Amino acid sequence: MDIKRLKTFDVDTLKTLYRNNHWDMYLKDMTGFKKMFENSTAVYGAYEYDRLIGLARVISDDVHILYIQDVLVDPESTKKGVGSALMKTVLKAYDHVRQKVLLTDVDAQGAHRLYELHGFKKTNQKGLVCYVRFD
Repeated sequence: MDIKRLKTFDVDTLKTLYRNNHWDMYLKDMTGFKKMFENSTAVYGAYEYDRLIGLARVISDDVHILYIQDVLVDPESTKKGVGSALMKTVLKAYDHVRQKVLLTDVDAQGAHRLYELHGFKKTNQKGLVCYVRFD
């Protein structure tokens, strides 16, 4: 497996990865879908035999905050260390950034285990509260 920072974005390949993970909300506006990659600070792809099998997308000011927006692994490639490899790559690239944040669904237990494995804590374990607004 190779992890590469993506500079160009094959929208069809990315769309397939999001669709395979049932992240359909992202696919309702294809202009916005492409724009979210272009406007991200960095996008990392995990490849096996030149096939995209995972992705991590981040937004950061490169000093105080790193927001890990998406971590996806193709369902056929789960339990192979793809998610961990992506997380290690992101965390190493932004090791100098003070605060690292991500949100995930309450019922995404596999994701919870992955994030906890890489040192993330639930906000209630750190004396924090999280606010979210969806419009």
